[in-house]
Amino acid sequence: MKQYLHLLIFLPNLLFAQTEFLNNEELNYLKKFIYPISTTNPKVEDEKDLLFLNELIGNSNAVALGEVTHSSKEIFQLKHRIINYLIKNKEFDIVTMESPTVETNQINEFIIDNKTNAINVLNQLNFPIWENYDVLNMINSLHDYNLNHDKKVYIKGIDMQSYIPSISILETFYANNSIDSSTLIQFKNLLVELQKNQTRITNYTTNQKTQFEKYINQIIYEISNTKDSKKNKDWALHNITIITQYFDKMYRSNRDSFMADNFFWTQNQYPNSKFIIWAHNQHIMQKKPASGFYLDKKLKENYTSIGFTFFSGQNRVFLNTMKKIPITKVVEAQIENSTSIEAYLNSLNIPIFLLDLKKIKEENNNLAKWILNKKPYRWTGMVEAKNEFVNSSITDDFDYLIFINQSTISTLLHEIE
Repeated sequence: MKQYLHLLIFLPNLLFAQTEFLNNEELNYLKKFIYPISTTNPKVEDEKDLLFLNELIGNSNAVALGEVTHSSKEIFQLKHRIINYLIKNKEFDIVTMESPTVETNQINEFIIDNKTNAINVLNQLNFPIWENYDVLNMINSLHDYNLNHDKKVYIKGIDMQSYIPSISILETFYANNSIDSSTLIQFKNLLVELQKNQTRITNYTTNQKTQFEKYINQIIYEISNTKDSKKNKDWALHNITIITQYFDKMYRSNRDSFMADNFFWTQNQYPNSKFIIWAHNQHIMQKKPASGFYLDKKLKENYTSIGFTFFSGQNRVFLNTMKKIPITKVVEAQIENSTSIEAYLNSLNIPIFLLDLKKIKEENNNLAKWILNKKPYRWTGMVEAKNEFVNSSITDDFDYLIFINQSTISTLLHEIE
């Protein structure tokens, strides 16, 4: 860690003078856990300010990059910049996203196969939170990287927001293998009925449950007994899993554990790959019921979580959630000036930096009790919240935290057309 402390000498001396939150002794102790970051701009070629990632990430093969809101331009840009760094310097080659599995897989038609274009594949996601120009720039950069490298970088989705694309995958598989589709058609009709009534598996009638299980078992049997490749059969079978997950989580009950399962499935398909996970803070955190809890439990030191937050700025909230053309509004982010983690970090007057929560927790020094104890920190989703802060022990939630003092909103694709 000492090799990176020289970065701090460029900061004005007053930054570590006593603040209204921390005394000089607490500030001097905090110094060794801070890694200033010069910019969020992913186009900047100078990577000296990110060298600390080599030490902090170590040999982890799954690095999760969170976000405190689904609309921050600066967070999206810095995640993009870190992705570039990890691909170039740490041989990461798969980006998994909190986005629909089938639709996200279609992005590879652009970044790998050079078909279609980035705007088309983003629009096909039917997932408005990623349909913005900063995610578009990230996808374009992966495409450009793949044009010039033999080892390709892939994007994979791990979410289950709809069953319809998975049915389409099964229909294509059946057609390609000349399988009698009568069972699949009956299964599809049952799903239409369940969707219409917003029925979770736990609320099925006895007849519906019997039918559901019967169709699933028959379809698994029919797929497994084809002469198609293992890769194609695995993909078809995984789409049965996606369908089951979708109806089982209707809505939200088991989503995080399912996303973790889908990550592990993807990891098994690419056992020699290293993974970047792009998702909200609430999904990557290492506390139950988050996906990160299951990833951390299974992967142990191979899982690294990096949460993101900001002090002030704007949020975009979605008024009609997952509609194709979202209705949104921009709101000023709430500011908690007295006790929040963000208020403490903002008092340091360092615009952007990473804080080593993992080491702070390991040392458990009384000089860091202000962050080791429960304290409010920002927690914003897609919809407008009366209170944007949650009271939690942030050192239990993430390995590292990236702080940005000011956040602006990312521009949605449909806003400039």
